[in-house]
Amino acid sequence: MESEVARGMIKETSPPRAREQMMQAVRSASGPLAGHWALVVVVFIAAGSINSFVAPHMKLTPPMPDPALSYPVGDQQVPQAMLFGLGYIAPAVVILLVSALGDTGDFCVSLLALSQSVSLTMLVTAIAKKLAGRPRPCFYAMCKWVSNATSAPIGQEVGSCTSEKLVEWESRQSFPSGHSSFAFAGLGFLSLFLLDRLRRSGRRSSQKRLP
Repeated sequence: MESEVARGMIKETSPPRAREQMMQAVRSASGPLAGHWALVVVVFIAAGSINSFVAPHMKLTPPMPDPALSYPVGDQQVPQAMLFGLGYIAPAVVILLVSALGDTGDFCVSLLALSQSVSLTMLVTAIAKKLAGRPRPCFYAMCKWVSNATSAPIGQEVGSCTSEKLVEWESRQSFPSGHSSFAFAGLGFLSLFLLDRLRRSGRRSSQKRLP
C-alpha cells in the first residue's frame, strides 16, 4: 500500500521536476551566451537602421513607359507578420520541442544560432538592397512617377518621384528579395538542425545494436 502511494507521489511530482530541470538547464546555458545575444540585438538594430535611414543607389530610371516597371501596386502575398512567424517563430518552436525530447540545455545554443542566422541575413540583405538600387516592377505606380518631357534629352524621358521618401526608397529595393532571404535563413537553419538531430539519433540506435 505504501509503495503504491509512493509511486503516485512520484508520478505527480515528475512533470514539475522535468520542467524545473529544463528551466535550470536553460538558465545555466543562457548566462555565458549573454554577449552573443547582445551582438544579435546590435545586428538587428543595424539592419533596421540601414533600411530606414540609408538611401538606396539611385539608378537612372529607364525611359517611360517601361513595361517591366509599369505594374500596379498590389497587396503583399506574404505579410511581414506571417513572414516573421514562418521564418523565425515556427523554427524556434520546433527547436524547443525537439530539444525538450532530448538535450534541453542545447535549446539556448540552437536558438542563438537561429537568431544569428536571421539577423546576419537581414543585415546583408539590407546592404545589398541599398547597393543594388534595383527598381521594383511597380516602380512608377509606387513612387508616383511624374515625367518631365520638357527637360528630357533626345530619345529619353526623365521625371521624378512624388511619393514620400521612404516609399521612394522602397520602390528602388527590389533585389535581393528580403522575403526569400529571411525565409531561407530561418527554415534553412531548421532543416540543418533537424538533419543533425536525425544523425545523432541514428548513431545512438546503431550503438545500441552493437554487442
